[in-house]
Amino acid sequence: MYYFDHAASTKLYPEVIEVLSQSFELDYPNPAAKHLAGKECAKKIEDARSNILKLIQAKNYGLIFTSSATEANNQVIRSIEEGIIFFSGDHPSVTKVIDNGQGYKSIDEIVDGVTSETQLVCISLVNSQSGQYFEVEKIAQAVKAKNRKCLVHVDATQGFGKVPFTLKDSEIDYVTFGAHKMGGPRGIGGLIFKESKVQFLKRYLRGGAHEKGLRASTPPTSLVVALERACELAFKDLESSFEKAEVLKEVIKKGLCALHKNISYPFEDRNTSPFILCVLFEGIASDIIMRHLETKGIMISSSTACSSKIKGLNPLFAGLGIEEKFHKNILRISIGKSTTQEEVEGLLKGFGEVIEEIGFLIK
Repeated sequence: MYYFDHAASTKLYPEVIEVLSQSFELDYPNPAAKHLAGKECAKKIEDARSNILKLIQAKNYGLIFTSSATEANNQVIRSIEEGIIFFSGDHPSVTKVIDNGQGYKSIDEIVDGVTSETQLVCISLVNSQSGQYFEVEKIAQAVKAKNRKCLVHVDATQGFGKVPFTLKDSEIDYVTFGAHKMGGPRGIGGLIFKESKVQFLKRYLRGGAHEKGLRASTPPTSLVVALERACELAFKDLESSFEKAEVLKEVIKKGLCALHKNISYPFEDRNTSPFILCVLFEGIASDIIMRHLETKGIMISSSTACSSKIKGLNPLFAGLGIEEKFHKNILRISIGKSTTQEEVEGLLKGFGEVIEEIGFLIK
């Protein structure tokens, strides 16, 4: 299989699988229990919390573990409810959660839209569809310059452990992320918060006083230590993986353009992550391309997995400024840290074969 949907979910690090296996066997006591075995599990969770924050130099920040980035996004947004400004092309776990807010199609519009009434600005580190890589710290500074009391939330899911990111001396108030985009398991994510802004967070799940009283539910020790290991590995090889992805992405871009004149890249004139490539193939529906690639063992997507069921007008595409007539022609190719040159060659070879086979359908 040639897998190029790493932005949806990526392969676990072998070291993470090993940690998971050992922890599932040994860390079965409830970490909220008062006996020694429970306390030992609780210590592992607290150590993981501290280590993850250190990786991004998050001094004066706290972290609670959630089931996913989606849950973490919901908790931040539902804590504020009103006076929210957001990027309209962001992930549905942000845009569909906001009931009373204003979406904008550019960062300049977002900053210009901040007023004394704005309570929260939501942006992403890397856009899940276009791959746009935003200078979130500069954006946060610009927002605070207009309204010091305004809170800034960054959904870092597509960039956490993949692109340079730090909270050292940061103006960012909340950061959300998930494990399964960066070599960790599904079912675990995190919400990082500035300790001075914790009072604005409301409990999303109620019950016990777990996770500093901000999230009820027994903490999953095994998933937490697996997330910790994934973060350690991801940040350790971040620079080399970034450079490798840049090379592979460029090979894909040049290779696809050589296959057909109708192929273009709507966002590559901007700063984008090397791990995501948004492709516009005019004259042929993306579903047709995808189904034929599947027969050759090649897996790509047309949109984020959370938007994959949408037919016709795609709100995410519209939010990114893509004309509706092209919504059915969009493909997303996403690279992972495990992606090889041989896999890229397999992708291009298979793509070329598909174009030869169905070329008569391309208008």
